[in-house]
Amino acid sequence: MPGGSEKLAVTINAIVVYSPHSGRSVLLSRALSYIQQAGVHITQIMSIAELDGLPPQGTSWRARGIDIAIAAGGDGLVGGVTTHIAESGLPLGILPLGTGNDTARSLNIPLDLLQAAQVITAGKDIEIDLGVAQPAQQTPHLANPKPDGPVLSHVAVQKHGYFVHALIIGLNVQFARLATNVVMRQRYGRLTYPLAALEVLRNHQSLDVEIHFEGLALPQEANHSTRQSAAELSKSVGRTSLRCRALQVAVINAPIFGGAWQVAVPGAQVNDRLLDIVVIEEIEPNVFSTQLAHFFDPQKQFLP
Repeated sequence: MPGGSEKLAVTINAIVVYSPHSGRSVLLSRALSYIQQAGVHITQIMSIAELDGLPPQGTSWRARGIDIAIAAGGDGLVGGVTTHIAESGLPLGILPLGTGNDTARSLNIPLDLLQAAQVITAGKDIEIDLGVAQPAQQTPHLANPKPDGPVLSHVAVQKHGYFVHALIIGLNVQFARLATNVVMRQRYGRLTYPLAALEVLRNHQSLDVEIHFEGLALPQEANHSTRQSAAELSKSVGRTSLRCRALQVAVINAPIFGGAWQVAVPGAQVNDRLLDIVVIEEIEPNVFSTQLAHFFDPQKQFLP
């Protein structure tokens, strides 16, 4: 029987889901060695493409003795893995191997892989909010790699899907399609993000959108220098709608965008029980950049 000062070794069984096309995927082997050195037993390593078309796997993984699902990739991969485990009770670990890693940044997970591995093994569990899309369509992870090819093959509509970071239509979708293109990443490397952004702004397409809100909570004041909790918000609006031509509509859960640029929705957090809705109406590009910078400046005041 061990003495009172000794601790029994506890084996952590993990399944690792990765994307071969993540921005830092070449570091996958190193990242896996770090978590193994920290005492994690990796029972299976699989590509996210293997999950295409499958129902949520979390309950099955847990029945097999898996203690944690580790997403080794970027924001898209984190979202894909989350949909599989959200209703299973399995915790999620993140090895930030993406280009932007906005979800990891929002959760204060270190981008250094050794430190991220230590968070998985020695960090504390926290609960975060998830957004739900009903019904949901998930782009196949084996989508057409050609930038001028069709965006999607036929995708079966799921009952619902979860998102950690954001649900977006418009500019960012066009941007992500270019920024995650394998050929473009290989050709331009670190310049992929700014070049993709310039291309989208130059050839952007606006959308006719109609958004219906139920129980929309509006802040009591325009000053968002301090975040109000859901309980402190003014009385919710009943049912209302918005119609406009928009460059982008984003329903945001994890507040950081733009990777190293660290663009963030002022005051938003991943566990504030709120989703922030940002609508960018169709405006001239020069006005757009100025107003966008103003909106995301935490020192400024803005109206919702």
